[in-house]
Formats: sequence, structure tokens, C-alpha cells
Amino acid sequence: MPERRTLPYGSWPSPVTAEDVGRAARSHEALTASDDRLYWIEERPEEDGRAVLVGWHDGACADVLPPWTDVRNRVNEYGGGAYAVQRGTVFFSDAGDQRVHRWDPGAPPRALTPNPGQPGSLRYADLCPLPGARGLVAVRERHGRDGIHQDLVAIGADEEAEPLVLFAGADFCSSPRPSPDGRQLAWTTWNHPAMPWDATTLWLAEVAADGGLRDPRPIAGGPGESVVQPSWSPDGVLHLISDRSGWWNLHRWHDGRLDALAPGAVEFAEPPWEFGYASYAFLLDGTVACVHRVEGVPRLGVIPAGDGTVREVALPFRSFKPFIAVVGDRVAVIAATPSTTAAVALVDVDRGSAELLTEPDVLGLDLVPVLRPVRATAADGATVHGWFRPPHHPDVEGPPGETAPLVVRCPSGPTSQSRLRLDLAAALLTTRGFGVVDVDYAGSSGYGRAFRERLDGAWGVADVEDCLAVARALIAQGLADPRRVVLWGVSAGGFTALAALAADPTLAGAVGVFAITDLAAFARSTHRFQSGQVGRLAGPPPRSNGDLGARITGPVLLVHGDRDEVVPLAQARELADALRERGVHADLLVLPGAGHGFARSEDAATAARAELSFYARVLGLAPA
Repeated sequence: MPERRTLPYGSWPSPVTAEDVGRAARSHEALTASDDRLYWIEERPEEDGRAVLVGWHDGACADVLPPWTDVRNRVNEYGGGAYAVQRGTVFFSDAGDQRVHRWDPGAPPRALTPNPGQPGSLRYADLCPLPGARGLVAVRERHGRDGIHQDLVAIGADEEAEPLVLFAGADFCSSPRPSPDGRQLAWTTWNHPAMPWDATTLWLAEVAADGGLRDPRPIAGGPGESVVQPSWSPDGVLHLISDRSGWWNLHRWHDGRLDALAPGAVEFAEPPWEFGYASYAFLLDGTVACVHRVEGVPRLGVIPAGDGTVREVALPFRSFKPFIAVVGDRVAVIAATPSTTAAVALVDVDRGSAELLTEPDVLGLDLVPVLRPVRATAADGATVHGWFRPPHHPDVEGPPGETAPLVVRCPSGPTSQSRLRLDLAAALLTTRGFGVVDVDYAGSSGYGRAFRERLDGAWGVADVEDCLAVARALIAQGLADPRRVVLWGVSAGGFTALAALAADPTLAGAVGVFAITDLAAFARSTHRFQSGQVGRLAGPPPRSNGDLGARITGPVLLVHGDRDEVVPLAQARELADALRERGVHADLLVLPGAGHGFARSEDAATAARAELSFYARVLGLAPA
């Protein structure tokens, strides 16, 4: 074998490029099954982020709808549940007009919901077919002069008509799910200032002969309990996920009571930022297939009928999206490994084998570092989890006695968790001689309700302490250079990264991507769905950008879209100006036409190049 070269960390030549990072922005979402077919949404950055409905049947994948369609909605701004399929007929919400359309093979799509007077003022999400081809139920969001309101509606299947209102009166609605015989409907609601992972109520009602609801009644949930993902088994038993035990466990409701199927320190759900999550599904024999997390680690498992334990399915996948579906006797998932990006896969849970239906991005195993778990003790005594990717290159090593620069990445949300999959943005760095660690800080999901609630009233404090604790743990192990630690975060994680730089002047810098920089302004301007969250997390009164602008002393890179409707560009501009006035280095990269996230390949690639340049400058590196 050729002798390995010795080069300074951070300057190694790498085959991974910024363009590779941009191409990896393609994603798969919203996996469902109908009859013996699978469907999912494919977001294509090469088509300006268009959401394409893809179908799979008998070994072949194909785009389902005409090329002008963009299958997405803007309910709660984050959308989800934008399509449903019944007997080959597709119902979908289109990004252009937010109306619900029907498409039948061989015919052009036609609208089923009225054209509102104001474009986009009526939006529909969580589309779910009613049994017997009687139409569908959905969450409708109405934008008008009197504010924004949500209700549950029934939409006819055949022609354009005003939907029938089924339920109204709550601030938010979600997950309308009819029983297999169509005689009952279950759904969830919640009210400000709660988020759906804080407190929701599960409702059940009889479906009347005219299609309306009779005797709606709450059956689970309430203050201090989050109930999500109601679903009916084929034999008509209502199931749900509740965190009444402190963990999002799967339950069965019958005879007026809830029974946990597999109780324990296991999380069967993720925070529903979008509609349509489904992390469990039923096989024909009554077995429940489920995606779940144990100590933050995602797994695929099955709960045999009549059993109370989860049997793990041994597969190389280490990351799963919160979507699962059943086709025949196989289970479909969107999954990834540490050396591949996410792909749609069909799994034989008995044999423990998987067939990939889509082609993932793959990085050679010689370029993929082994993920290492990191544990650190937080200031309040809690255990903080992280996942470390050490610098790794098959042909290069660092100088003896030298330690590598470290990029500490703060997930978004702030309820997100680390994804144990091939991450080309991380590989861009590890193959150049950087260490990268993802931190599941206070508020992250996957560790139970108490860990999520650690961030209540402590945003910008507990999350910062957790990230710094993980960085210190790696430094103590000789895995990172204490003088070359940079924080990176996106959205809420961007605020954490910037707040950490403000708290610890020994840090080398921070990168904020679509970052919240002003909590007070964010509380005033953010959309309705998230408007109650800031007060809960930050505590009264929310801190302003003057806090960060006055306290940060290290260099900053801000990356922001000029069409970001979640965190307006003005926040990034104001922070950059405040820092520059004090003589602090602040770069601001504005991505024209970009919203709150990388929808286009070129935007992700541009940001990756800017980050490499920023790291080289603030860490004193000489890139290859």
C-alpha cells in the first residue's frame, strides 16, 4: 500500500466537493402505500426544489403527476400530508394555488376545492381518503382579515364544491383518520401557546349519515400530554402514540382505556413539525412495524400481535425518516446508513433483508469515518449525547502531536436529533482533516419528555452549555484542538451556535445558516404555528439581537435566503451590521430566491464553499 502523506489538519486534499453537497440536497418524504403500490414525495434541487410525486409498482419507479405539479402545501408554513391515493386516484395540494386537485390516470388534474378570492388564503393538509371512495378528510387553514383559523373538513371526490366543516374551535387540528368501516373519525387538536409535542387532545366521533360528525368527545391527551399519530388497525382498533409515561410510547385504545403496547424508555414518534408522519404501520397478521429510538439511536422493529415487546430487525440502516408503510408482507421505509444517503427500501422483517427502490448517494467506505458516540455531563447533571465524526482520509494523516479543528453542529428545531447517515456536508470537512460532532442538546427529541423540557425557559443557556460540554469532552480526549473550535447551526440551531460564541470568547467563530438571531423579533414576526414557542423556551421577556450583537467578539458567517418567511433576512442583516459597527468580523452571504432551507443544489454548494473559506480564514488554514 502507498505510504500515507502527513499534512496539517484542515488542509487535506479531498475528493468530496461543494457540488457533491449540493447534489445531495435531493430528499424523499411522505411515504405511503395504496393497494400494492408505493408513493412518496421526491424534492429535487435540480428543479428548484419541486416536490414530485413518485410511484413504485412491480419493480419500477415513475413520476405520477404532470411535470407542472409541485405537491406541497403551506399549512402551518411547514406543510405535510399534501397528497393521498385511493384506488389509483391521486388527491393532492399544489404549491401554485394551494387547492386540492384530483388526478385520474389518463386525465388532466381537476380542482375539488373552490378558488379563494385571495391566492393561497385557503390551504389544505393531512389529506386522508374516506372509505368507499366518498372523498377525503383534511385540515383546512383559512387566512382572512380576522386572522388565521383551522378546521377539519370533508372534501367531495368528484367535483368542485365547498367542503363540509366537520370540526372547528381549536387553534390547530391534525391527523384526521377514519376507521376502516368509515363509521368513526379520530383526530388531534391543540391550542396556543403549546406545540403539538407539548399538549394535544385526541378526539373521537361517530360519522353521521350526512357525512358530518356526531358526539365528538376527547378520549386522551390534555395538559402535559402529547398524543400524536392516531391510526386504525385493519380490524378497527384505534392506536396512538402518547408520552403520558414520559416517553412517546405506542398505545391501543379500547373499552374506554389506553393500553401501552411496548412500554419503556422508547420513543415511537418525532416532533410533528409537518403533517403526515407515520412511524408505525400494521401488517396483515396484526404485527405492528415501527420506527423508534432507544437512547436516541433509531431502529426498525416489529411488535408481534399479542406481544408486548419490540423485536429489532437487524439491518445496516442507522437512520430512518418518520414514515413507514406496508406492501403485502413487506415494510417500506426511508432509511440510510453511515455510508449512504436516504433511500426508499422494502424490508422483509422476517428475513432481515432489504431491497432499495431508489438510488442513494454513496461515499466509498475508505472515506467514511466511524461514527463515535460522545457523552458529556451538562451543568444540570443531565447526560448530553453527541455523535463524533473524526477526521478521516485513506491517504493522508495529521502531524504527530497535533489535534484537529472541530466543527460543533447544532441541529435545528430545536427539537431535532442527530441523523446517523452519510452526510456529505460533514464528509466535505472530515476528508479535509476536520472533526465534526453533532450534539443532541437540551430540547432534542429521542430521549423522552423530560429531556425536551430541559430547554423550557433556558433557550440560549442550556443548549449552549450542552454544546460546550460536548466540545470540552472531545478536547479532554485529545480529539480536538481547543484553540480551533467553531460552532455551526441551522435555524434554531443557528441561534445556539451564535449564543455559544457570545458565551465563550475562546471559540474560533460561528456559522449561522438561516439562523434566528433576534428572539424578540422572532417572537413578533414568526408564523402562527410557532408563535407560542419562543416565550416557552426563552422565558419572558425574549432576548433581542442586541444581546448577541453586543456580546459576540469572534468572527461570524451568516448564510440566509432573501425569501425566508420563517426567519426574515432582516435579522441576519441587523446582526451583521451590529457586529461590524463594533469591529467584529461578520460575513453575510445572501442567497437570492432562497427560503428557509436549501431547495436548490447551487444554494447548498455556494454555502458549502463559503463555509470552507470562512474556516480557512478564522482557523489559519492553508486549504489544498
